[in-house]
Amino acid sequence: MNDKQTPHEDDLPSTSTAGDRPASANADFSRQRHGKGVSIWFVLGLFLTIGAVAYIIFDGAEDAVFAYTVDQAIGQKSDLVGKKFRVRGDVKEGTIIATPGTLDSRFDLIKNDEVITIAYDKPLPDTFKAGMEVIAEGQMGADGVLMADNIIAKCPSKYEEGAPTGKKMGGTMPAADMPPQGSPTPAPNM
Repeated sequence: MNDKQTPHEDDLPSTSTAGDRPASANADFSRQRHGKGVSIWFVLGLFLTIGAVAYIIFDGAEDAVFAYTVDQAIGQKSDLVGKKFRVRGDVKEGTIIATPGTLDSRFDLIKNDEVITIAYDKPLPDTFKAGMEVIAEGQMGADGVLMADNIIAKCPSKYEEGAPTGKKMGGTMPAADMPPQGSPTPAPNM
C-alpha cells in the first residue's frame, strides 16, 4: 500500500465487542444509535419540561388572590362568592361588634357609599379602629359576608405626615456643635 492509499476496512484491527461483527458494522450500529436523529430521551425530557412549566403557570393562576375596593367587590358580588380575594375600605363607624369571651368580631367596610360586612375569628391588629383603612382577605359566603383569614390595618396617620422637621425631632443641632464644612466628621467614641 502506498502513502496515498487508505487501508481497507478488513485490514483495520477490529474493535468489536459484539462477537464476530466487523468494526465497520459497529460504526453503522453506533450511527444508528447516536446518529443525527432525535433521541427518545431528548423528546421525553422536552415533554417533561413543558409539562412542569405548564403546571407551575396554571397552578399559580388558581392560587392568585385579587384585590378590590369595597364598591368593586359589591359590583361583582355574585362572581366572588366562594372565591378568595382581598377587599380594601374604611372601617365604618359604630359597626365593630366583638363577641365576648371569643375572638370573633364583625365590622363593616365602606367605600364610595358601598358596604361589605367582614367576619373575623382571630385577634384584630392593635392599630385597628373605626374610620381607618383596612385590607381584609378571605372568601365571600353566599350571604355576602366576607369570612376573613387575614386583616391588615393601615399604619396610623402619624407616619404619613410631611417630612420630619427639627422641632418634631427635638430641635436642631447648634451651629457651635456642627463640624466646619469640608472637614471630616469625627468618629463616635466607643
